[in-house]
Amino acid sequence: MQSKSVGDLVHLSAREAVAHHFDQANYRVLRWLLLATMPVTLVAGLSLAVTGDSVQATSWIPALGVALWIFFARSSSFFVRYGRQLWMLYLCLLVLASTLSWSEPEPAYAFAGFVFPAVLLFLRLDRTDYIALLGVDLACVAWSLFRDGMPEELVARGGMAFATFLFGGVVLWIAETVSRRGRARFLEAWRLQVSRERERSRMRSELEDAREIQLSMLPAGAPQLDWVDFSSVSLPASEVGGDYFDYFELSGSRLAVVIGDVAGHGVASGLVLSGVRSCLHLLQEELVQPVEVLRKLDRMLRETVGGRIFTTFQIALLDPVLGRITVANAGHPPLFLASRNGRVVRLGGNSLPLGTRLEGDFVEQSDVLGEGDALLLFSDGVPEVRNLHSEGFGEGRLLDELRRARPGASARVVRDSLLNSLARFKGDVEQEDDLTLVVVRVGNTSRLG
Repeated sequence: MQSKSVGDLVHLSAREAVAHHFDQANYRVLRWLLLATMPVTLVAGLSLAVTGDSVQATSWIPALGVALWIFFARSSSFFVRYGRQLWMLYLCLLVLASTLSWSEPEPAYAFAGFVFPAVLLFLRLDRTDYIALLGVDLACVAWSLFRDGMPEELVARGGMAFATFLFGGVVLWIAETVSRRGRARFLEAWRLQVSRERERSRMRSELEDAREIQLSMLPAGAPQLDWVDFSSVSLPASEVGGDYFDYFELSGSRLAVVIGDVAGHGVASGLVLSGVRSCLHLLQEELVQPVEVLRKLDRMLRETVGGRIFTTFQIALLDPVLGRITVANAGHPPLFLASRNGRVVRLGGNSLPLGTRLEGDFVEQSDVLGEGDALLLFSDGVPEVRNLHSEGFGEGRLLDELRRARPGASARVVRDSLLNSLARFKGDVEQEDDLTLVVVRVGNTSRLG
């Protein structure tokens, strides 16, 4: 029988949980009883068969058969379902065989009248089970005392029977009292675990809802522009992550790509992220001035979270008409711009994150944007991925992977190549931080610079 803790029984009813708990306790006692009595059962049966007491020898055969059945079926589903009935049957057969095998009444009386009831003190059974076992036991006592039918000893044997009956009553009272108290203690612990499990279940459900809401905040698809190829992925480290990315189609075929990372991950980060996203959507018409948008987001966070949670943020404004890219950064890792001629530059100057108690000094950086260029935006969880030797992936490997991308490869191919490199480097090490990658490939259009 597989041992289960109180926490493993929370999905059962109270009655089923108590029964399983008592069955486990009984199994530990009866396992040792079985190991002790199986050799005795075998030896007694063989000894009686050798001496010619075939009737007495036969009385041990059912007990031995049930003992072997229990031994070989103890790990089966049948034993899990009918284990208690098998133990009850074995105990009844054991006391019957022991009583029948002794030719003298005294040892049979001693075993059935006192030894067997004492064993019941170590078992945790229902009242009906105790009464059933004691009933079989008292019947064996009566048979051992009155089988000879000697009138001159009838009074003495009656007194012995009464003493046995009295002892059985005391055993029943003690065993039932101990079982009742054990049941009460178990139910108290079980109800506490049930309450905790319900709370954990509620929290899991709420976290799952929060995760679904957060995932719905991410773009459902790529921007519908003929001059850009867009591919992205966001892998939270917990149920609710702190990474965010989005894109906004602006007038003049311009495209604003944003990426952010709230410090930490979890429900608090998700709540802050939700507020940032809501404000950003209200400010999307102002994204042509990315620094001004960062200032407003910074003010909103300082007034709401009071400097308790920081958020890094980056806005990349792509203008196909001017052939320019403008990047405004707030403490976020710089993006990589890989030109078709092999040049790779980092865009996004150093600045404070959003939401600090200090006034942010946000700056812009610009560069030429041409056909075939590739942009890589990422959260700090990407270069911080660690392998089995606690070595970080680093921005250097990220740059190398971007340089190795074939010229003209789609944004999806570049993204998948980066993800495969990260997976090979990380191996079986657990992800510690949210990972977000955004790849933008500039396509062929006559409007570019």
